[in-house]
Amino acid sequence: MNELVKRKAGRPKRGEANPDMRQSFIDAAIEILKTEGAEQVTVRNVCEKAGASVGTYYHYFKNKDDLLYFFVRETAYGGLELETPFTDLPGRMVELWRNLSDLYQSLGVEFTRSYYNCDNPAISAYRMAEGDHFQADSLLERTRRELEQARAEGFLVSKVNPFLVAADLCDIVKGCIFEWCLCKGDMLVDAAIRRIMTNYLTPLCIKQQPTV
Repeated sequence: MNELVKRKAGRPKRGEANPDMRQSFIDAAIEILKTEGAEQVTVRNVCEKAGASVGTYYHYFKNKDDLLYFFVRETAYGGLELETPFTDLPGRMVELWRNLSDLYQSLGVEFTRSYYNCDNPAISAYRMAEGDHFQADSLLERTRRELEQARAEGFLVSKVNPFLVAADLCDIVKGCIFEWCLCKGDMLVDAAIRRIMTNYLTPLCIKQQPTV
């Protein structure tokens, strides 16, 4: 009997991954979030929307939360290259965090309004920390390391705690995105992030030359 027929339809062999199948689950979750809300994003509903089995789902994601967490960990921030120099630290931080705000804007207001739900563990999970570090390769940990380097190179006042400042920048960006959701997209969210983040960081910076 053909090997493809032997195993359950759509289910990859052990150790084998199908990027298209994984994307189908992601697309299904996006559609459910947009049309039905975060509470309807269950493993069974996602599988039904994607036309795949529950067994196949668990080949790609550990559980429902793992899928929801995808939307805040999609980018490997640890290796992200930034163009703005440390001499414009506020601009550099805005460039870094634009990656997250651009992601939400690309997914749309309806998705983000449902995703920004108090019952969605992914909203707070990526901020969880161990000691004075955030999760490896996360946006927050990359921010903390950037601030550490800026302080070491004399661009940030020595008394600043990079860990706390990174958490504050996260709150600024989440607040702006939340406000964008409340305004149903009728808000220049990037401009707000730049203005508030610059006003917050400028008093903490030295030897700054904002990039034109």
